[in-house]
Amino acid sequence: MKTSIDHLPELRQQQINEIVEVIKDFVAPQKIILYGSRASGTFTEDKYEKNGIIYYYISDYDVAIITNKTNLKEYEVENEVLKKVKVRPDLNVVMYDIDYFNKALKEGKYFFVTLYEDGILIYDNHQVDLVHPAALSMEQVRRNSLDNYNHWITQVDQYYEFALIGLQKAIDKNEKPNVAISMLYQAIEGIYSVILLVFTGKKPKIHNLYKYRNSVKGFSTELDSIFPFPTKDKYEYNLFDLLKRAYIGAKYKIDFEVSFSEVKDMSIRVEKMIRITKLICIKRIDEYGKS
Repeated sequence: MKTSIDHLPELRQQQINEIVEVIKDFVAPQKIILYGSRASGTFTEDKYEKNGIIYYYISDYDVAIITNKTNLKEYEVENEVLKKVKVRPDLNVVMYDIDYFNKALKEGKYFFVTLYEDGILIYDNHQVDLVHPAALSMEQVRRNSLDNYNHWITQVDQYYEFALIGLQKAIDKNEKPNVAISMLYQAIEGIYSVILLVFTGKKPKIHNLYKYRNSVKGFSTELDSIFPFPTKDKYEYNLFDLLKRAYIGAKYKIDFEVSFSEVKDMSIRVEKMIRITKLICIKRIDEYGKS
């Protein structure tokens, strides 16, 4: 695994070292892994002023703590770090027992393999080694694909349901349908994620729907026909562009605008995408079982 955090600014390296010391004293971990945007170098530290308001968008620290069994909870670790580290970081902690973590690596579980391959080992007590992810049998590929499918498609269904509820509430109260389009964005990101995980076993760490759409192109011609690209249809282009921009705009920008009719049309297309995704993913998972 990678061990260097030299790609980070010196202040952030110092902060990570302080976080590690607190976790070592509080948890006595086997290993600590930095993952996410801070590990990949795609982190954001943005500060700007608009209309007299100062806005901050700063990436969190995502940390996986591997232990030899502990009764501590993740929120307790986060609270301890917040108390002890001078410059308070936004910290997300996940904790796993070493045996569970190694079992997940052997089974090729996506999240754990990603931690192993893309994370940075920022502390190691050198008592127990992590196993190297092994080549998977087709039965294990089928099980992993089914697990990923069940996890992501459940979220997709929920996001879509919440979008419809949010749209109706916005219409009833004559408010901006920003929550509705945010939920549709989440649904589409989930659709693209589940397709990639079922068909390839991986998914990119991105939130740009243009890039996501390109990554699933070719898995289904019917799916490709929804929000097609390239397209000369300006309305279709605008719908997808609004969805792409909703990731930030609908949540944070007061001047973000989308109409009720646009969100309605988006929801019709997303419903079709969900139906197609379920069909092609279940078919693919069944094929794994026959290999």
